[in-house]
Amino acid sequence: IGIKADGTLVFCQVDGRNEPMSSGLSGYEMGEMMLALGCVNAVNCDGGGSSTFVSKREGETSNTMRSIPSDGSERATINSVILVSKAKATGEFDHAVLGSAYNYYAPGTSAEMQVQGVDAAGSPAAVPTEEITWALSDPSFGSIENGVFVSNGTKGDVTVQMFYNGKTAGEKLIHIVDPDVFALALEETVLPYGKSMVIDFACTYG
Repeated sequence: IGIKADGTLVFCQVDGRNEPMSSGLSGYEMGEMMLALGCVNAVNCDGGGSSTFVSKREGETSNTMRSIPSDGSERATINSVILVSKAKATGEFDHAVLGSAYNYYAPGTSAEMQVQGVDAAGSPAAVPTEEITWALSDPSFGSIENGVFVSNGTKGDVTVQMFYNGKTAGEKLIHIVDPDVFALALEETVLPYGKSMVIDFACTYG
């Protein structure tokens, strides 16, 4: 837990003991991380299997564990740090949280935006779809209609913007890149004579 010069609180949790997915940080590395996040003071809490991060993001109705505990599951502990908002839900649309299946897309592909409406308290709210308009921060990257961005092949970063009553109500950064690796989803399979099947493949970047 860290504190910035302006009093902002920073909560940082690091997964570890699960190579090659995660190997954790040493105490020195954790200090460097908090400095990089802008903290001027910080304290390290219990680690190992006790280190767990749970949150409820905007538009969600329940808490979800975001970390992967090194014990393989949540450890029973008697101490936690809990941050709770006292803002009251109104159900009246304030803004939207935009998502997409991926953050990185190959040139010439399309990305359909997932829209979650929220009120000023971050609780779910219906989206007034008839009053929503869409745009790209840089139109030279392609087009967007009804929340579907279509790349024209230009590579780089572009922000999808959703507007409500003429004001920005949500944004989503999309990276248009050439994939690094193409890999078949199956290394081997058994296929009877005269039958056919589709073998999917995955593209990765970085």
